[in-house]
Parts: sequence; C-alpha cells; structure tokens
Amino acid sequence: MTNSQDFHIHSARLAASSPYFTELLEKQIEEDAPLELPEDDPIVFQLYAHYIYDKKSITSLDLTASNAALDSRSAGYDTYIDLLQAYIFGEKVQNSDFQNEVMNRILQCIGNMHNNKSPKTSALVENKDDLPSASSSENVVRPLIELLYPSLPPDSIGRGLVVETFIVLWSHSDVLQNFVPDVSRELLTEIAEMLLSGDKDHIRDAWAQAINGDYSYYHSARYDEH
Repeated sequence: MTNSQDFHIHSARLAASSPYFTELLEKQIEEDAPLELPEDDPIVFQLYAHYIYDKKSITSLDLTASNAALDSRSAGYDTYIDLLQAYIFGEKVQNSDFQNEVMNRILQCIGNMHNNKSPKTSALVENKDDLPSASSSENVVRPLIELLYPSLPPDSIGRGLVVETFIVLWSHSDVLQNFVPDVSRELLTEIAEMLLSGDKDHIRDAWAQAINGDYSYYHSARYDEH
C-alpha cells in the first residue's frame, strides 16, 4: 500500500466483530503488539472501524472527507470504489451485517451515478473530471464486473448485484452492449440464465426500489438462489 494509517481499537471489540479477527488476535505472540494489515486499504478499514463501534455509521460517514484526509484519491468516483472494496473486505472478515450496511451505500451510489444527481452525496457527480470519459452506465458496471464479481463466491449477494445491474443498464446503453465480449464466461452464463428465467421485470423493479432507498430485496436475496 502507498498509504498507511494507525487505528486504535479495542481488541475485544475487534475480535467480537469477526471470526477472521478473532483468529488473528489469538495468533499474536505479544498481547499489546499492533495488528498489521498490509493488504487492506486504510480507507476501507476505517469504514469497518467506524462500523464496529456504531453499526449505522456507514449511512452517515463522509467518505469524501476520508479520501481527502489521506490525500490519495479524487473525492468522487473513488467513493464508489471504496464501497465495493469494503463489501469485499466484509466477505474476507465474514461479517455479513457489515456487508449489508455497505450494500445500502453501494446502491445509493449506483442510483446517484445512474440518475446523475446526488442530493446527499453530491461530490459523486458534481465534478465530471473525476469520472472516466464514458457513459454513467459503464461507470457503474465496469467496477462491478472487474472488481466485485471476481472477488466474491458464487452465492454472494454481491454477485447478484453485478448480474442484475448489468441486465438493467445493458438494454439502455450502447457502451455496455459493446462491453459484453469483455465479460467473463461465468458472468455471461449467469446473465443468460437470469434473462432466460423471464424475470426481467422483477429484476428492474427490485433494482429501481433499491436505488431509491428500499434495500429489502438485496437483504433478503442473500438467502435466495440467484
């Protein structure tokens, strides 16, 4: 990592939050030795640190301020990337409740980017130079496909989000239609199976509800088959 940051967290609280951290702390030889996480992004861990003290903190946490504090990223598009990384981190540490909170913010970001408006997190869209020079659909979908999908197990709700978001936006975007050859065979198979199921209207309705603040479908879908 090019950036590092120290966090002061009660070890008992960290261990209670995750089997992953329980195991790491149990392996420590010196009780007061710092726990080093060289593979993890400080911004992502900051999200988790806030969460274990206040489970609703992700809803109100100013991610753009976190980015500016570390002076490492633009304050717009990378907020979305940070949330995707946080969801992957939640899979790593086996904390599905954390993932659900992050998913709420991911869906909010997707809605803001897709609708090109953001009353609460306007930094996502007000600086167009922060976004890649492509359609908003590609800005939403490409990170899902390149970052989120290959980092998650087949039964993850995050994978379901990738498939369903692609289906919803694909029919409205020439950019995404041209993007299909770059999609993995595994993802194409899942997309085809979902399309052949004839349930496109349900997918669109659930997706629309989610980006407008009703996340119940994505929470319950964790226990459903995609």
